Amino acid sequence: MTFPKSVMDEMGLSAGDSIVIEKRADGFYIRPSRVKLVMLAPLRGRLLKGAGSFDLEELRNAKKDPDLRN
Repeated sequence: MTFPKSVMDEMGLSAGDSIVIEKRADGFYIRPSRVKLVMLAPLRGRLLKGAGSFDLEELRNAKKDPDLRN
């Protein structure tokens, strides 16, 4: 989807960012998709500094667990 720059700026979005569209009784609600930091807690201590890198594009395009995206 394409949004006007003023809308992107107001929502704090950049090109390529993910959004969530929720259907509500009075219409649709659009918001930025943000990662809940509490959902990352199980990774604490598992990720080691200097242990390598990963492909960010591969991560972005990977199938997502819908339970982690709310």
